[in-house]
Amino acid sequence: MHNIKSIVFSKKATHRLTKITDFIYNQSQSETITLAYMARLKQYIFNILIQFPESGRKAEEYGKAIRKLVYQGYSILYRINEPKERIEIVNIFRENLP
Repeated sequence: MHNIKSIVFSKKATHRLTKITDFIYNQSQSETITLAYMARLKQYIFNILIQFPESGRKAEEYGKAIRKLVYQGYSILYRINEPKERIEIVNIFRENLP
């Protein structure tokens, strides 16, 4: 059983969140919709991974000990860092976008 206390985002994942935010805004032209979507995405990540860190499937095609969780078409790649008691989000992307 894991004792996860935090979730951290890599520089790459943080950059991708910015790109996703820009994409949602460009599609919706609404700051309210964009902020609400991003809040739901982050809340999903935190709710699922703090309670169920192994809920994502193993996705070692992306790297050693990487797991993959999907939220509304977005793939969230992460690893469990047991010594630091945290989840490390390594990347977030939409499979069908360049």
